[in-house]
Amino acid sequence: MDLSNYYNFNKLKDNESKFKKIFFYRICGTGMGAAACLLKGAGYEVAGADKMFYPPMSTYLENSGIDIFKIDEISLDEIAKNYDLIVVGNVVAKASDDAREIENSGVPFCSFPAAIGAFVLEKKKVVGLSGT
Repeated sequence: MDLSNYYNFNKLKDNESKFKKIFFYRICGTGMGAAACLLKGAGYEVAGADKMFYPPMSTYLENSGIDIFKIDEISLDEIAKNYDLIVVGNVVAKASDDAREIENSGVPFCSFPAAIGAFVLEKKKVVGLSGT
């Protein structure tokens, strides 16, 4: 296992200027989809792929101008040629074939929480509220 292309929060922050085109691997979850829209709104070029997509998330992404692909219709070679960073959704198990392929692709990749921290929360004043 070669994790030299894995970017944690600190490495993302230190290299943020390198990342203009971001690909969300398994984009259609509520967290990943919302994060993709936040980064699109912040000026990044964003696209993503998932196994299946349904409204309301598919509609939300399309209305936000984010291209979405079926996972089996886009190769990691295409992603490597066209994107600077892959954000990997929590649904991708660390021991899965998908995870191994991403690790071996050579493309910088990060977790969903690291991307949110470095590209969104680091630039905003965050206030958390809770209650019943």
